[in-house]
Amino acid sequence: MKVEQPPTEPPGITQDVYAGADLTAHASVRLGLAFGHFVFRFRWILLALWLVLLGVSVPFALKLPAILSGGGYSFSGSESVHVSNDLINKLHFPPSSITIVLQSTTTSVSDPSYQQELQSILGKLRPFHNVSSIQTGGIGQDGRTTFINVNFDKNYDYMQKYVGDLRALMPGGASAHPAQIYFTGQLAVTDELNTSSQQDAERADATVFPLALLILLVVFGTFSAAIMPLVLALVSIPLALASIYPIASAAHQQLHHQHRLYHRPGHFHRLQPVHHAPLSRGAGARA
Repeated sequence: MKVEQPPTEPPGITQDVYAGADLTAHASVRLGLAFGHFVFRFRWILLALWLVLLGVSVPFALKLPAILSGGGYSFSGSESVHVSNDLINKLHFPPSSITIVLQSTTTSVSDPSYQQELQSILGKLRPFHNVSSIQTGGIGQDGRTTFINVNFDKNYDYMQKYVGDLRALMPGGASAHPAQIYFTGQLAVTDELNTSSQQDAERADATVFPLALLILLVVFGTFSAAIMPLVLALVSIPLALASIYPIASAAHQQLHHQHRLYHRPGHFHRLQPVHHAPLSRGAGARA
């Protein structure tokens, strides 16, 4: 006795498919075929449009990190911000500042070569962006260390983009002689964190890209098929960043406008003293 097993069918596929039924009867299939025909017919025009769109998006994608840089956390309604505003408006504190430390291992601050380097640095700082004042500090206990406070007339968020230019302006390595130059303060720390994060991301991308290409080669078997997902990623990332740029730019302008309102003349916040009720003798025991 011969037993015949019924043919197996994938779930959701009826026998009509195997009988050669016309798939164009389905609206979704007709839509897909029409879209494929349109893409194939105008493939060169579509490719040119994508290249133009990619070329336009790259400049905006490159500008985005300057707007979305880290740091600058503040809450406009907090008491710390009000105190900062009062310090700036009433006591004329600088809205932002950075400290430059000079340190030598062998040469004292009073040495002519040390003083020459110090005066050279001061000469480069005076015409820098938005510098309101420069203050030279005292001499350290070792006699080979001193510092310079550079005050700006713009806030930390505004000056953050110029920290890299300030670092490039100062001598470094073998050209910094006899004293080496170091930066400290909120501007310098935030810039260091941003630079470190960007370098870590670049190293991660450089490591992941070859591994992803190797895995795609194993999966697809051909180089042309394996490279397509990576090409799509390289195209989509600038487009995505460029689409975020108008939103980030509008938010940045709004925050800058709010900061100007909080720092306009006459906008002061009166600090209320905190009164503590005196504790009577034995109050703690009754509590």
